Amino acid sequence: MTQNQKTDGIMQSQQKKPGIKHNRQLQREQSSVRQKRQGGKLLEAQATEHILQKIWDGIYVPGQRLVVADLVEETGLRQGVIRDALRILAGEGMVELIPNKGARIPRFDRNDVPNVIRAIEAVCAAGLQYAAPHAHLPANRKRLKDAMQAIYAAAKNGNVKDFVNSLPDYHYVVNDISGNPYYNIFVDRIHLNAFLRELTNGLLSRAMTGEHWKVFADQYQAITDALIAGNTQQALAIYAAHTQSLIDLIQSPAAAPASAKR
Repeated sequence: MTQNQKTDGIMQSQQKKPGIKHNRQLQREQSSVRQKRQGGKLLEAQATEHILQKIWDGIYVPGQRLVVADLVEETGLRQGVIRDALRILAGEGMVELIPNKGARIPRFDRNDVPNVIRAIEAVCAAGLQYAAPHAHLPANRKRLKDAMQAIYAAAKNGNVKDFVNSLPDYHYVVNDISGNPYYNIFVDRIHLNAFLRELTNGLLSRAMTGEHWKVFADQYQAITDALIAGNTQQALAIYAAHTQSLIDLIQSPAAAPASAKR
């Protein structure tokens, strides 16, 4: 090997080393970027869950404004993370964005209620369908029985809020028995709890009488009996009849606001 060849080899070796070092540095930088991105997603999830929990707990109510600065103070997260979380929730219909002012918890117009109930019905009917093959198992029968006891107890007490809340609680049990965890996620994302509070405070509280308590409770008992018997079609038919009777009640003159009756 000539001296020139040795020199060329050394130079090539020296040229490779910075390249290797650069590649390792690039890998570290890329890894850091990935971690930041993953961290950002985790922070966004943390922010969205915070807001959702406040909605479900009734702390954030329909019509209430959500101010970014207030959410930053509550969560300790950055403004950018909060804004990203609000955009995510707006895409799911959980909040309405207000330009340069944050967001607002949406209100349900009386005319929107039947559409929301139909959307809830579609998800809960799927839960009933796929829970039916498992409803007869002893553990599931007990869970359904406990859910029914809560419905009858609320009906007996005559408290609209407790009664209306006992019905989705029943469906959470049914959806869980179905084995598909996404049903309850979809129900939550339809804004169920906030919707039910709005329903309780207005439409149903004006329209429901003692007769309705018993009819609705008996309908759910019939659904339960059909599920345990494995009669899916009967359970679905009873649930469809219940949903229609609920919509009819909400659209009745008795449920209309006082201003609409004049």
